Amino acid sequence: MTNRCEKLVRNAERILRTRQIATYWKIPNDLRLTADAVVFGERGPCDFIGHTARGVSLLIEAKGTVAPRLAVPHNRGIKGHQWMALRDADAANAIAIIAWLNKDRFCALSFKRAKQLLGDRKSIPWPDGHSLAGLKDEDATIVVVGAIVTCIETHCDSVQTFGHA
Repeated sequence: MTNRCEKLVRNAERILRTRQIATYWKIPNDLRLTADAVVFGERGPCDFIGHTARGVSLLIEAKGTVAPRLAVPHNRGIKGHQWMALRDADAANAIAIIAWLNKDRFCALSFKRAKQLLGDRKSIPWPDGHSLAGLKDEDATIVVVGAIVTCIETHCDSVQTFGHA
C-alpha cells in the first residue's frame, strides 16, 4: 500500500518530468512465488530511482512518520540497506534525497543534510519543513516539487543547469 508521502513524490514526478527537470520511477517490491505463498525477495535500494535532465542519477527514499524524528538505521525509519544505498549514491555524486512527511509537514533532505542532522544521534530530528495542513493532494504536490527541486539545485550549480532562466 502506498503511503501519502510516496503518493505525493510520485505525483511530483509528473510535474518534474513535464518541466524537464527530472524523472524517476517507483521501484516495485521484489515478490517471489513459492509453493505455499508469495513472499518478499531482495530488498530494493530505495523507493524511487531516476535521473535529472542533465543525466545526474537520482535516488529518493520516501518516509512518513508520526514522531518528529526519523530513526537510522531502523525498521520504523530508514532501514540499513536504504541508508547505505543513499550513502553510496551520494558518494558517487548522485542526488540522494529523503522525502519526509511528518503528520502534515513535509521536507526533502539531501543525504548530506540528513547525515549532518543525524550527527552522533540514532535518529534524524525534524528540520524546518513545509506545512501541508489543509492542502489537497494537488496543492501539496506543488510543495513537494519545490522541495525536491531545491535538493536538486543544491546538488547542481543552479537552476540554469536544467535549461531554465
